[in-house]
Amino acid sequence: MKLKDYVNKNNFDSIGKSFLKSGINYAYEGDVVLSYTFLRLGLDNLTCDCLNGGWFISQKLTKEAQIKANINVNTKEYNFCYSFLYFLSEHVEGYLDKSLILIDKYLKISPDYLGFYLKGRILSMKDQKFEALVMYEKSHELDKSSRNLYRIGRQKEFLNINGMKEIFQAAIENPHSVCCYRILKVNIQKRGIKIPNNHHQTNPLVTSFLDTTIDEWDFQKEFVKILNYDFSNFYEVEKKRKILDNFSFFLRMNEFFILQVFLQKNEIKQDSLFDDTKAIMQNENSYVFSIENQNAGQYKYYALWQYFPVNRFPANTLKSKDLVNRNLIFEFKDGINPEKFAKIIAIALKNKFNPNILSNKTLIIIPASNSIKTEKRFKTFCQKLSAITGLENGYEFLVNNEENRTPVHKGGDRNKSIISSIRLNTSVNGKSLIVIDDVRTSGKSSNDIHQYLKQNGAKTIVFIYVGKTVSSNFMFTSAHNNEIDDLPF
Repeated sequence: MKLKDYVNKNNFDSIGKSFLKSGINYAYEGDVVLSYTFLRLGLDNLTCDCLNGGWFISQKLTKEAQIKANINVNTKEYNFCYSFLYFLSEHVEGYLDKSLILIDKYLKISPDYLGFYLKGRILSMKDQKFEALVMYEKSHELDKSSRNLYRIGRQKEFLNINGMKEIFQAAIENPHSVCCYRILKVNIQKRGIKIPNNHHQTNPLVTSFLDTTIDEWDFQKEFVKILNYDFSNFYEVEKKRKILDNFSFFLRMNEFFILQVFLQKNEIKQDSLFDDTKAIMQNENSYVFSIENQNAGQYKYYALWQYFPVNRFPANTLKSKDLVNRNLIFEFKDGINPEKFAKIIAIALKNKFNPNILSNKTLIIIPASNSIKTEKRFKTFCQKLSAITGLENGYEFLVNNEENRTPVHKGGDRNKSIISSIRLNTSVNGKSLIVIDDVRTSGKSSNDIHQYLKQNGAKTIVFIYVGKTVSSNFMFTSAHNNEIDDLPF
């Protein structure tokens, strides 16, 4: 796989190992300056630097390479590179001792986080576990990284000290670190920690992670299989990314259970995902439209939350609140617990509009890509929302016709109007409409719907969305450029 593919998948462990491989190759060529540069890049990007993936192949330096390397002997670059090389070849008798001598020389010249980290790795291999933990903690004082957290957590577990907090935090900071999740699974099972599987039983990673009959290596195979998706298949990209994102969300939601040794029920951090979810679901004051009428021009629209697409915003780049909201949007799209969303939107509507005004309006929806999805997402939702607010239930006013439309993010034609896939089943002449949809992105579908309804006599039209897509200036591959508009399908 090419480096750019690892970047696009946020696979930082593979990115780091790619740099480490280049650094080792330069070390074998005797170019310690370039070797040091790439080794540093590698360690700065990854969480786990184990040999999984076959990136290291032991070999001997040629005489020419030794002569070239000796030009820089006693420099920090020389000491670090060959300390690292000896460490990776630790199966050879005496090499760990040589590695330790060189890293001590490095630390005399440059007492930095890389030196303390590598010394910790060497001492751990020499079975000096406590001394290794001290080195990792020194490194972490200088460099707050998932790599150090991961090693501190693992080292504590070796010493029968609870290291779950550090391992969990490393996994959250690098949610695509396969090794980190494997070790997290091992230690959750070792400590007998029970994690509820609320609404995520269909996610294969969650199922494999929680199943005590599946060992950590089989779980890792499942994780790698999902992580190695094909960019040319738009459907697979969306499906696999959603699995990965929901798995990370599942763990963050269950932080309390995983870290139960550290956190008592009344001591949960206020910025934790647990509290953010609880606040959103229990605090009715939070049910307001956070986005209003952003230059829509011809009509007003409101949205509950910002929506950060998975392909542009990995889970570890979002605040807890935004990640909670994104997963609530996914629940709405999937038709999960429509009564909950009816209540949320009803409260937001009542906070925005006079109840007497709502009773004079008609609720309609923008249909999903086919009638089955439309019914699952909207039928019960509309019944409940109308009952709470007094809106006329117009669920069957605007319906799917016989043509199913392929969503844009699954390869559909973004220039094709939604109007070809829907039809009016009941007259809207003279009616004041509130139109509900899941997410607004470019606004094209809503614009076409607005024009269609006005042509058919609608008096006033207001659009309500669960989410409004956040744009970004990130660079995307050509595969991502097709994932422009999640709406309305």
